Amino acid sequence: MNDRIDSHFAKIFSPILTNLMRMERIREKVQEHVNSVIAHCRKSISSTHRDDFAVSEAELRKAKGELAKILLLSKNSPQLLGWNLVTSAYQEYVEASLLFCVGRGIKIPSPKSLSVPPVAFLLGAADLVGELRRMVVNAIRSDEMHEAEEFYQYMVTMFEHISRFPLSDSMVPGLRRKIDQARYTLEETNAVLAEEHSRRELIRQMEDTRRLLKSYKLGR
Repeated sequence: MNDRIDSHFAKIFSPILTNLMRMERIREKVQEHVNSVIAHCRKSISSTHRDDFAVSEAELRKAKGELAKILLLSKNSPQLLGWNLVTSAYQEYVEASLLFCVGRGIKIPSPKSLSVPPVAFLLGAADLVGELRRMVVNAIRSDEMHEAEEFYQYMVTMFEHISRFPLSDSMVPGLRRKIDQARYTLEETNAVLAEEHSRRELIRQMEDTRRLLKSYKLGR
């Protein structure tokens, strides 16, 4: 009787174990590709900030290739696509792709054109606000106030759109926190721009005063 019970249980649990072991092997391979996606996207972001768009675009192509490998590996195990790290990989790809487009001054792509899940697109777009702040600061340092204002307007517009989603964390985990962080970043960047405008206005007034005093001395 014990043998019959053991045999019966083996028929039930052995296929489950075999399937889970197969999924674990796939998961390990997916993890490697996820790490590669994130590494390529971070290189792309750094290159965009340096205005090295050729390298940035090349890194995005590499990241896209790694995402294609993840999709292929998950073909028979679609549940892996819902894994948090896979979502993070798509999210990084969205952030790097959108930043590249802003830097180049080209149209922002849709989730469909990037072939990414809508949730990952939302999360990546929310993270973009932080990278745009970096572009604002870099433009100010380069004495490009017009560019700084343009990047700030991108920040405002992006925030206005992502904050329209009244979704709970159970629907899009982490989105509310990212929106709150984006709001803080936006306020902080607005303060930086206001301070820079005030500084430049003060310098202009001081220069006007200096010229006025100089002309007064020459006229005496």
